[in-house]
Amino acid sequence: MSRYRLFALFDNFDEAREAIIELKVMDLREGGVEEMRMKSPIPHPELEEVIGARPVIIQRFTFFGAVFGAIGGFLLAAGLSQATFIVQPQGGKAIIPIPSNLVIVYEGTILIGILATVLGFILGARLLRKGSTLYSSKVSEDQVGLWIEVLDSHYEKVKDLLWQHKASEVMEEKVP
Repeated sequence: MSRYRLFALFDNFDEAREAIIELKVMDLREGGVEEMRMKSPIPHPELEEVIGARPVIIQRFTFFGAVFGAIGGFLLAAGLSQATFIVQPQGGKAIIPIPSNLVIVYEGTILIGILATVLGFILGARLLRKGSTLYSSKVSEDQVGLWIEVLDSHYEKVKDLLWQHKASEVMEEKVP
């Protein structure tokens, strides 16, 4: 199913709020609205609650990176001590000494955890995506912009809803 991106500019903040609320109600009833973001020269926390926050994935990347780093550090230290076991006389020492390996495990945890966090940030911030061409410099002056990604089946409804709420301009593009 194809998708469209719409970018609507509003002169009046109250009309933008009403459009967002009506779009959320329509999305809860019928679906169709894939993503919605608001662009404004000033923050509007009351609308951020209505739109909802995007899920944050960085914590998961950090956690799993740290776990895999700890496991990898332990396997590295244990593997190296096993590889040299034949040449070393052990004399009653443990084959895999835990206390001295804790430093390697700690370093692996930190290193892989940080690298996974950076990767999670890049993916979460969508830095590798091709950005949308829909934007207007009027948003940085005094207008409120509403960026919506909608399914093809609800495209006309959403566009009509934006015009009903007195959008000054509606730009559109088809998602490739």
